[in-house]
Amino acid sequence: MKNEAMKQARELTVEDLLYLLAFLIALGVRLLHLGSAPLSDAEADLALRALDGSLQVGTQPLYVVLTSWLFFLIAGSSNFLARFWPAVAGAALALAPRLFHRALGRRAALILAFFLALDPGLVAVSRQADGRMLALLLVVLTVGGLWNRRPVAAGVAAGLALLAGPAIWQGLLAWGAGWLAERAMQPSADDERVIADTARSRSFLLALGATLLLVGTGLLHRPAALGALGSSLVAYLRGWATPTGVPWLRPLAALVFYQPLAWVFFGFAALRSRRGFIWLLVALLMVLIYPARAVADAVWVSVPLLTLAALGLAALARGDFRDAVVLAQGAAWPVILAIGWMALAAFDLSPQTLPLARLAILPGVILLGALATLFVGLGWSWQQAQRGSVLGLTLSLGLYALAMLSAVAYLRPASPLELWAPPAAPAEADLLDATLQEMALRLHGERHTLQLVSLVDAPSLRWVLRQYSDVRFQPALEESGLPPLVIASPQSATQAWTATYRGQDFYWRQTAAWETALPSDLLGWWTHRRGLVERETLVLWARADVLPAAVVSEPAAETQSEEDVVK
Repeated sequence: MKNEAMKQARELTVEDLLYLLAFLIALGVRLLHLGSAPLSDAEADLALRALDGSLQVGTQPLYVVLTSWLFFLIAGSSNFLARFWPAVAGAALALAPRLFHRALGRRAALILAFFLALDPGLVAVSRQADGRMLALLLVVLTVGGLWNRRPVAAGVAAGLALLAGPAIWQGLLAWGAGWLAERAMQPSADDERVIADTARSRSFLLALGATLLLVGTGLLHRPAALGALGSSLVAYLRGWATPTGVPWLRPLAALVFYQPLAWVFFGFAALRSRRGFIWLLVALLMVLIYPARAVADAVWVSVPLLTLAALGLAALARGDFRDAVVLAQGAAWPVILAIGWMALAAFDLSPQTLPLARLAILPGVILLGALATLFVGLGWSWQQAQRGSVLGLTLSLGLYALAMLSAVAYLRPASPLELWAPPAAPAEADLLDATLQEMALRLHGERHTLQLVSLVDAPSLRWVLRQYSDVRFQPALEESGLPPLVIASPQSATQAWTATYRGQDFYWRQTAAWETALPSDLLGWWTHRRGLVERETLVLWARADVLPAAVVSEPAAETQSEEDVVK
C-alpha cells in the first residue's frame, strides 16, 4: 500500500512539472518584448487612470487597482508594467486545466495546458493592457473552484471577476447561455451537484462579498471604485445599442486563420461530445451577435475550442508513435503542407496565374495528404496511418500556429493587418518620444525637461508625454507667446503661426481600410499580410529659434497622405 502511494506521488510530480513547464512557456512568450508595442488609446486610458491614482477608475476597477499598486511599488510606469497583469493572467490560464483533469482526463488536460500557453489569440490578448484576460482567467477559476468544491476560492475568484470590467458580462452571457443550452439538451448529474453545492454554501457568498469590498475599493483607499461594478454592466448593455463597426465575421476569421490546428482536432471531438459542441456554438453566437463586438472577445470561444481540440487530440494520440512508418508519414505531412504554402505564396506574387489554379492548391494539398494516408493504411495498417497523420498534422499545424504567434506578438504587434492586434494602435509613438528626448537634451540637457503644447488630445499621446516636465493640452495656441514645441493635427499647416516653425509628421492611429471582414485580396493578406491601411498623422512643430541653422534653412515638412498600402 505504501509503495502504491509513493508511485502515485511520483506520477503526480511528473504531471505537476509538465504543468509548470506549460506555465513557464506561457509566461515567457507573453513577457518577451511586452513593452515594445505602443499603447493604444483604450490601453493608455486605463494605464493613465492607474498612474493618476484618482478615484476615476473607469469601468475596469480590477485592472486599474492592480496596476496602480504595481506602479506604486516599482515607483515608475512603462508599457511593460501597464501590460504586466494581463500577461501574468494569460500565463496562469495554462495552469487551469489542472482543476479539471478528472473530468477531461490527464492526457487531455495536459494537452490543453500547452494549447492555452501557445494559442496565438490568447497570447495576443494577454499582451493588451485591459481587463479582458483577467476576466477570462477568473471565470475559469470560479468554475474550477465550484467543480472541486472549494467555495471560498470560487467566491474570491468570482468577486475579482465581477471587477474585471465589461468583458465579464460578455463572458457570463456566452458561457452561461452555452451551459443552459447544454443542460436543456443533455442534463448532467455533475451540473446538479455544482448548483446544489453553490446554493448551500455561505462561504462562497461571504468570500465574494469580502473580495468586492477589499479589492474593489483598493483596500479601502478608493471607496468610489466599487461603483465601477455597476458602470461596467451599464457599459456592456450600452454596447447593444452602439455598434463598434467590427464585421461579425472578423472574430470568426481570427479563430480560423490563426489556429487551424484546433479546428482539425475539434472536428473529431465534436463528433463524440455533443455537449462541448453546443457550448462552443452558443459561445460563438453570443460573441458574433453583440453589436459592440471586438476581435478580442473571441477568447471566450477560444477556451471551449481548445478544450474540444485537446480532447480530440488526446483520443487520437494513443499507441506507439516511435514506429518507423508512423515517423515517416508524420514527417511527410509538414513537407506536403510546406510545399502547398510556398505554392500559395508564389502564386500570390504572380498576377498572371489563373484564379482557378490558386483555388486548386488547398484541395490538392489535402488530396495529396489523404493519398499518403491511404497508401500507408493499405500497405501497412490503418492504425499506423492514423498515428502518422495525427503526428504530421500536429507538427505542421503547430509550427503554423507558432508562426502566427510570432507575427501577432513580436513581428507586427500593432499592425491593423493582424486581426488580433489592438484597434487604432499608434504607429510611431516610440519615434516621437525619441525625437522629443533628443530635443530636450539639446535645449535643457535633460531627457524629459521640455516645454510643449499639444493641440491634439488623445490618451495614447498623453501616455507618451506623461514623463515630460511642462506639457499642456489645450484646444488652441494663446496669442501671448508661442511655445518652443507644438503638437498639432496636419490641418494646422494652414495656421499663420506655423510660418515661424518647422514641422515633422508622425504616423499615429492606423486602422485596416477593409469594407468587409477581410480584405478583398484574401490570398495576398494571408500569405504576405498585404492590405490597405488608413493612417492618421500628427505633426510636431519646432520653433525656428530652437533648431540648428541647417534645419531652419530647409522648407517646412509636408504632411503625408493618411492612406497607404502596406506591402
